Amino acid sequence: MPLFLFFLLCFISQGHLLVVMVVVVGFVFKQSSLVPPKIYDISSDMTINEGTNVTLTCLATGKPEPSISWRHISPSAKPFENGQYLDIYGITRDQAGEYECSAENDVSFPDVKKVKVVVNFAPTIQEIKSGTVAPGRSGLIRCEGAGVPPPAFEWYKGEKKLFNGQQGIIIQNFSTRSILTVTNVTQEHFGNYTCVAANKLGTTNASLPLNRKTQPDGTHPIHRGNLDFSPVCVCVCARAHAFIQTTKHLPQKYYTKSSKIRVYRHLVHGKNSSICLSSTSYITPSRLILSLISLTLL
Repeated sequence: MPLFLFFLLCFISQGHLLVVMVVVVGFVFKQSSLVPPKIYDISSDMTINEGTNVTLTCLATGKPEPSISWRHISPSAKPFENGQYLDIYGITRDQAGEYECSAENDVSFPDVKKVKVVVNFAPTIQEIKSGTVAPGRSGLIRCEGAGVPPPAFEWYKGEKKLFNGQQGIIIQNFSTRSILTVTNVTQEHFGNYTCVAANKLGTTNASLPLNRKTQPDGTHPIHRGNLDFSPVCVCVCARAHAFIQTTKHLPQKYYTKSSKIRVYRHLVHGKNSSICLSSTSYITPSRLILSLISLTLL
């Protein structure tokens, strides 16, 4: 902007008083200062229900005026359009997490702040598993669920609610799963079990049976005859796909993955008896149920 300066000069020349006015014109330049970006207002952390419309706010100062950008801190780190306000319509559980606001104007490093968004949703049961179990053993049913807030789990057998410690029942609840263990299974423990998951937004359930494990009924010879004309024995396991093993009086262990095996005279080495054994996996592969039958050779 221009600046005007006025001076009056007085002097006497040849007996006369002279007054001279001098005008000095100048210019003053004001330099604009650069200010780094600074976020001074951002939305507080929030907890909202799934399906709600959400607006996040981020305000910043600086010279030149900073630009505002948003991104969702997630595996994809999804960016959004620039602006002080971020609108999310019908928010879903996948959109929960941290949102990062960044203000930058190239004067210095961007100013960054975050806001955490928790999305409540009704529970879902993602998986329920059980196995077969033999009487006297322990059976287990696992129920996997998800929900925010974390769901509370309950178990039912039929219409009857089950409690921890009741009739050999052990219930272990965690934030995302519940495990029901039945110790020393009896006949009354077999049947349908229901897992219920509930929080303040809803309830869901899933059912699965605890089944009895069938073990081999044993082996029995379906043929015995004279050594000169026929096999000594044919051992058959009553359950299909069982694993038969013959060991006694044979030169080495003799296995088959079939449920039937024949033992011939030349393997017996003059002994007058042989044993057929049937086996099947029982809870773990290392534990076997054996059923024996001794056959007298003719």
